[in-house]
Amino acid sequence: MGHDPVPLSATGREQIRLLAERLAADPPSRIVSSDIRRTVESAEIISARLGMAFDRHAGLREVDVGTAKGVSYLEAASRWPEVFDPAGEGRFPDGESFAEVADRATAYLRAAVIDEREHGGDVLFVTHGGVVRGVAARLLGLPLTAVAAFLIDNASLTTFRIDAGLVNLVSWNDTAHLGGSVAGGRWPSDVGG
Repeated sequence: MGHDPVPLSATGREQIRLLAERLAADPPSRIVSSDIRRTVESAEIISARLGMAFDRHAGLREVDVGTAKGVSYLEAASRWPEVFDPAGEGRFPDGESFAEVADRATAYLRAAVIDEREHGGDVLFVTHGGVVRGVAARLLGLPLTAVAAFLIDNASLTTFRIDAGLVNLVSWNDTAHLGGSVAGGRWPSDVGG
């Protein structure tokens, strides 16, 4: 969806409501959202439940797909295969690459987290799957290819701990708050193992 101003669906709003309930037990000290409509709407739901304001920042935006806007994933992958190379260096025509998104978002997050850590507390960033993957790669010193296949469900929670500059991945794509709600990362019920 890139930068398209797509609103949350009814399912998405319910999933974010469940996430907000979970966060209410141990709220962050600050909330920052991408300024794209679906994340702003998510932040509004969380913000209302936690009784705290949130900031918006363009550094947390999903990849700008440029000319590929409105093109299906399969068609885009066929027309611009270099963009979908796991190394993330291929740029969308008139847009940006996944590597550029990773660098942009990580630069902002480093600055925001370092600043917030000086004041104490945890920061909740409401953002997009591509941003989470890119930031994870950059913060953990991994190539983008290492996280290209990592699943990020809508309304999931990925947690990093930063202590004295050392970054640890605490949880990835945590959807426990969704319970029986459909999440792409759940093991299909009709498969055993």
